[in-house]
Amino acid sequence: MRREDKKITRHCEAKGRGNLWQTAHARKSLPRRCAPRNDPLLYVIIFFHLPPFLFVKTWAYYTQIQPLYLIRTVMAKILIAGCGDLGIQLGLTLVENGHEVFGLRRDGSKIPPAIKAISADLNQERLNLPENLDYVFYTASAGKYNDFAYYQAYVSGLKNLLKGLAGQKIKRLFFTSSTSVFSQSDGEWVTEESLAEEHNFSSKRLLEGEQLALKSGWPATVVRFGGIYGPGRTHIIEQVKTGKAHCMEDVYSNRIHSDDCVGVFCHLMQLDSPDSLYIGVDDQPTLSCEVYEWLAEQLSIGTIEHSEPTENSRLMRSNKRLSNAKIRATGYAFKYPSYQEGYASLI
Repeated sequence: MRREDKKITRHCEAKGRGNLWQTAHARKSLPRRCAPRNDPLLYVIIFFHLPPFLFVKTWAYYTQIQPLYLIRTVMAKILIAGCGDLGIQLGLTLVENGHEVFGLRRDGSKIPPAIKAISADLNQERLNLPENLDYVFYTASAGKYNDFAYYQAYVSGLKNLLKGLAGQKIKRLFFTSSTSVFSQSDGEWVTEESLAEEHNFSSKRLLEGEQLALKSGWPATVVRFGGIYGPGRTHIIEQVKTGKAHCMEDVYSNRIHSDDCVGVFCHLMQLDSPDSLYIGVDDQPTLSCEVYEWLAEQLSIGTIEHSEPTENSRLMRSNKRLSNAKIRATGYAFKYPSYQEGYASLI
């Protein structure tokens, strides 16, 4: 037997008797099964003879107790209601950040295992929800473009959720809305203070949902997102590739990458007292034709068909430049500040 092995064996048999300094040195080379795990004096000795980082690592090894900076603690208990594509992306990010996340949707089998799935329909009156939730994100969307679908998604579903949450001490409720509630059509700049009104059934139901959230009795924040694009949301790219793209002259468009939708939500959740309303768009409102032409150039596709907007099309389609100054003022930095960076990551 080697001298070092004999030393360890004698130490194990002695169970810590002998010179303290020799004991400490012996224990540092002990096999895990032999090392004593709850000897405070040992940690004191090692602390004064090892750099702090090595002390922490040694402590973690011998005690099997994770030091604070290594602990993956559950920071908050979060529910994502209407856990579709955006909700799943948000949920996975929150799980990676150490949170416990529940996702609610009709078919819970479509939710990744990292998120605790709840199979339920938001339009059923009695929802069995987790207790002691800290944050709730409402990310439901309408499956069809008609009044009934929008009512179910943004009004009825939220009402049922709020009933199911009764009695809980929610720190903040986040409601996903749309910038389509702004009807400005002259290319003007629009902020959170600009007029939002019911100009069609979709804006009516969205604004109803916003008011339900804001009057829920819990602190609430509404985020009005512009056109969301990203993985799985590449409709414009496909139109350009297939030669079906056409654009109207002098009409502004506003958009946000899905990664930044998630980033905005995570950022706001970390703020002590976020405001009740934010616009979620990137830094660069852009003429629609400019976006199509840029994509065509990147994809080596021919020219895009342009058309002059008719009076009827102007009435049907808004034309505005949305400002994200308020969300940027909170300290959020966009991953994709313009369409060029965002679409470049997808093509």
